[in-house]
Amino acid sequence: METTEPLEGGTLVIVDPAEPNRVLRASRAYDTRVAGAVSAQPGLILGERGDTKAMVAQSGRVRVKVDATYGAIRIGDLLVTRATPGYAMRSRPIKVAGQSLHRPGTIVGKALELLAKGKGEILVLLTLQ
Repeated sequence: METTEPLEGGTLVIVDPAEPNRVLRASRAYDTRVAGAVSAQPGLILGERGDTKAMVAQSGRVRVKVDATYGAIRIGDLLVTRATPGYAMRSRPIKVAGQSLHRPGTIVGKALELLAKGKGEILVLLTLQ
């Protein structure tokens, strides 16, 4: 996918709202424009490699940058974009009509490893929802 800046592996990206077929580093919590995570080794490559392109994984097991500053990430936690540019965090459900729900369209995937505190990279089962 086209991009305006070099992006490291594990960086979460969103669809650029100003330009078709381009991605930007995610920089807002619970962003519904999430497109996936940059991967150095995606399972499937569509298009051609280039200096202005990033390989974006949209499913599968991928290493993703995560930030556990506001809550430890445990195995099985659902992850969403975070205000820390390019990072994911644990999703916190909201109450709707007495039910706890995760915000539709914001889920990046499910944590396959834990991170107790700080920032790091963990293996995530990417399942954009």
